[in-house]
Amino acid sequence: MSELIIYLREQQERWLRILNSEYRTDGGTSLQEYAKGRLSAYTELLAYLEEDHYDEVAEETRRATKEIGGGL
Repeated sequence: MSELIIYLREQQERWLRILNSEYRTDGGTSLQEYAKGRLSAYTELLAYLEEDHYDEVAEETRRATKEIGGGL
């Protein structure tokens, strides 16, 4: 899961650089709107994955604490 999050963050940074630059297609069309869409998608996906991952870690921690406490 962490590899996916790292990849998505790298892509987010890449598209942020494209958004802040004046990149255009061979036809002269600006990539600004496309970059905004990509950034929005990456941001939403990262938020979802990080929340889901946080819940996973919290559940594992709760289980480990319960097991340790139950053994005493």
